[in-house]
Parts: sequence; structure tokens; C-alpha cells
Amino acid sequence: MFRHGWMLTIAVALLAAGAARAAAPEELAQQQALLESMEVKPGQLRPLGLDTPIVVAGQAKAVLCHADDPPWRQAAVTVQQAITAATGVTVPLLSDRQLAPEDFLKQPTILLGHLDNNRHVARLYHNFFVCLDQGFTGRTGYEIRSVPDPFGTGQNAILVGGSFPEGTRKAAEAFAALVKVQGQQGTLTLGRLLDLKFDSQDRLDQGVSALAAQSVPDQVAGIRKSFMSPGEGRSGASAVVRAGLNFQRSGDPGWGEAYKGGMAALLEYYRTDKTINQDGMRRYDNDFRDAWTFQIAILWDLLEESGLFNDQERLAYTNLVVRLGLECFLYQGHDRPDVREKWLTNTRIVHNHNTFPALGLLFAGQYMQRHYHAVWAEDWVKAARGVFNGLKHTSKPMEDAASYQWLPIMHCALYSLSQGDMAFFTEGHMRRAALDALQVMDNAGYEVAFGD
Repeated sequence: MFRHGWMLTIAVALLAAGAARAAAPEELAQQQALLESMEVKPGQLRPLGLDTPIVVAGQAKAVLCHADDPPWRQAAVTVQQAITAATGVTVPLLSDRQLAPEDFLKQPTILLGHLDNNRHVARLYHNFFVCLDQGFTGRTGYEIRSVPDPFGTGQNAILVGGSFPEGTRKAAEAFAALVKVQGQQGTLTLGRLLDLKFDSQDRLDQGVSALAAQSVPDQVAGIRKSFMSPGEGRSGASAVVRAGLNFQRSGDPGWGEAYKGGMAALLEYYRTDKTINQDGMRRYDNDFRDAWTFQIAILWDLLEESGLFNDQERLAYTNLVVRLGLECFLYQGHDRPDVREKWLTNTRIVHNHNTFPALGLLFAGQYMQRHYHAVWAEDWVKAARGVFNGLKHTSKPMEDAASYQWLPIMHCALYSLSQGDMAFFTEGHMRRAALDALQVMDNAGYEVAFGD
């Protein structure tokens, strides 16, 4: 991640002058006690609701929600008819406009559509749970993906669709075939689903290349080497994120194993690194862990149900996410009443050293709120919203340098879309920022250097 050069210079100077001065034993003990009070205990590990009930005891439990467009409605009818044929029960059919946002996921929901034509798919997409947009699968490809309890309502979603009508029809037919096999009179429950097909000749990107099984150890070894090399923790974290994102977008088992190995390396890093364990959770180190906390938290929320992890690993990685979030909280001083009050009522414009940790607090806090009902996580989410409360009303962050000024803009867009807080877009600030970007680019897409 790019950071302010002068801030990096100051940080390095402070580390050199104070030899990364270790926190006092009393402070370390207090921080550890606070962390332990927030951690999930073995008996508290959440159950994974991988099964999605569609029909139970002769009653429809789910609803079909399709894009308000004939090809997608026809695909929904195909799915509806397959369920009826297999179970004798007709599942209700609604367009995305007929299903109000406040009613989404009050019951299991089978979605047909993509980012641009189904607002409920868009909500999942903007929170990274699904990948389907107009360019993801190509014309004849499709995405069938179950999303277990994404928003803490206790209800699952299943996406059945393609980027184009042709792929959506194929998705509906593939899902109907699955229903025929698994459905019985009066009952249909589906387990975890991930079926991705791509039309490589008609995609807007090149997709994710498969990672061969024999290459996985090298990937994991590279991640471990980064974590164990002084000052290279960011590179290790980036590699973990890349592996997890590739797995989410492709379903390729090689990338899944690389992500699993990367998470183990990240946990070992936190358990053994001298700086982490001597300097305490308020440290400002050259690892800039606040720059990648939000990505680690998001991917854990997406991939915990992937089947890669046993309960012991799930407990360890959940508590690692808690620790990463707590470090952002303490590093920014949100535990101090005066600082917390300032951010809760904030209307000021901020910079990337605020927005990075704010995203970490937001996504780690939401995960703990939704799945563990952690009362303390409310403070994290409120602090994050306060950080963006001023920035969402302007196109110009408190940055004046090429590369750095785009970070808070991208962070504000991510925040706004994931939270459904659209002021940044409806007030025209995202458009203004895009025009500013065009002004500093040449015709080949290269940005002029300025500032920092």
C-alpha cells in the first residue's frame, strides 16, 4: 500500500531513535487482558449454517427473487418449476423491486440477477460475498454460489445467474438439475454450493489462473518468508489477500490451499514477531498493518465457511481478526473518551492514515456484531462511520500527492457501497474525483507525478 513519504520517514526515524521502544510490561499486560476479554472462547465458536432450507415439511421456506427483466424472470420460472416437480411445493416468485430491502434475507432467498439488474445481488456484491457483474462470467458462463448468513439474520442466500441471459439460462438449468437430484416430496435442503463456469472468450478480464497443487508449497513458503523477514510483513499480508481473493473469484482449490497456508503463516507471524510482541498494540510500525486489516477481515468473513478450516483453526483466525481490529482501535486512540467523542461527531475531511484503520474497524466490527453479537464491536463500527462522515461529502480528501489522494476516495467508495450510504455518489463527489483523475492522466493512462 502507498503511504505518505514524509510520514514513513518520521516513522522510520522514530523507530531508529527509540529502537522500536518496547511498551511497558504493565501496558502490555493491560492490552493482553483487554484482548482476552474480547476473544471468542472455544465453547462460543459460532455454528456454520451451511444448509439452506428451501422446502420443509411441505411448506416453502425460501423465496425466489429475480431481476425485473424477461430472461431472468424466465430463469427463475425454470428454477421454480424444478422445485415444484421435485417437492410438490411452489416457492414464491418476486422481482427484486417487489422484495423490499428491509425484507431481504428474512427468509432463505434464491437470487437471479447480477450487480446491475438486481439490487439484492448488488448488496451482496458490494460486500464482496458474490462476484457476478456484467463482465465476470462471459456470455455463457455462470455463478452458482451459496452465501451463508451474510448479514447476521440467520438466513442464507443462493445466487443463480450469469453476466448475460445465455449464462443465466445455463445457471438455472444446472440448478434445476441439482434440485431434481436432492429434492424429495415435501422437502429440499441444499448444502454449500460453489459452481463457477467461465466463457473465456467473452470476459472483460482474464480471470484467475489455476494454481497447480505442486505450486502450493512454493506459494506458502513465499508468504512465510515475507512474514519472517524484517519489514516485509506487508508483502506477506498482500500475498495472503491475493490467494484468498483468487479462491473467492475462481473456486480453484490450489488458491484455497495457498490461502489456508497463508493464514497459518500470518498467525505464526503474530505469535512470534519481536516488534509485534514487544511494542504493543498501539505501535506505529513499518508493517502498516492497519493498511491490510480490512482485507484480512473481509476475506475471513467470505471464506470461513469454505470447508478449508477445522474448528480449532476457525477459533484461532477469528481471534486474530479481533486482535487486528483492536490494534486499529488502540493505534487510533479510539479507547480514549476525548478521541472517541471527536470521531463520533466528526465532520472533518480525513486522510488515508485515518481511512485505512477505519475500514479495519468497520469490517472486523461488523463480523463480530453479526456473528457473535459482540457489544464492544458497536464502538468500532461507530468510530469507522465517524471517520467517513465528513469525507463522504467531498471529492477532495486531505491529501495532495499522486497515488495517496486516491486512497481515501477509494476507501470512501468502498465504505459507501458496503453500507448503503450513498451520499458520496448522489452528491456527485465520486464523479468529481473521477474527473480530477482524468485531468492528471495522459492519453496512455499514465498519471503525472505531483506532491509527495
